[in-house]
Amino acid sequence: MLFKEVLRCVKGLLKEDGFHSGVHGILLRPIRPGFEMFLGLNTATHRGDGLVRINPVVGLRYDAVENLLTELTGHRWTGATFHISLGYLMPERRYIEWEFGTADPTIAMALRDSIRTFGYPAVQSLAYPEAVIETLKKKREKLFTTLFREYELPVAYLLQGRKDLAIQELHCELDSIRERTDPAAMEYRLFAEKLESRATAVD
Repeated sequence: MLFKEVLRCVKGLLKEDGFHSGVHGILLRPIRPGFEMFLGLNTATHRGDGLVRINPVVGLRYDAVENLLTELTGHRWTGATFHISLGYLMPERRYIEWEFGTADPTIAMALRDSIRTFGYPAVQSLAYPEAVIETLKKKREKLFTTLFREYELPVAYLLQGRKDLAIQELHCELDSIRERTDPAAMEYRLFAEKLESRATAVD
């Protein structure tokens, strides 16, 4: 099956670059202790032309943030702290797919080289606690995106010993969901209670 052949070809090259398999098909590459590059190979095969298209998504996983979120929420946080489609880091600054009609190693190498040239340096430059905080703070203005800023930013603040800012972020989000009674809002309130308790216990 072409889909599997293409992924086998691409992943083989990426593993030579130090990536290893994570959960849900993602790939991870250590950057420095506590930080890993996240790589998702988003694949499309349904457009009727027989081609396999790959949109690489690169990001950073800050283990301390995701591990504390796992502890406080009871859910395993396995994704990136923030991420972006690789094409937006390239000179084109747009969504880019790599198209495969066969498991062509030349195309796979071009994809791997783009990750090397544009993805890794961008992610590596953010693999510091303060850089994570600054990226999460920028919200819509930032290049990288996150689906869970309201969880990750206060945790990142607390891990840096900035408990007042952690609590401030929690209260800001709690104010925004004050009228909501849906499960997501209720879950956030429980998380906020636990994180604030952790913060106030810190000397």
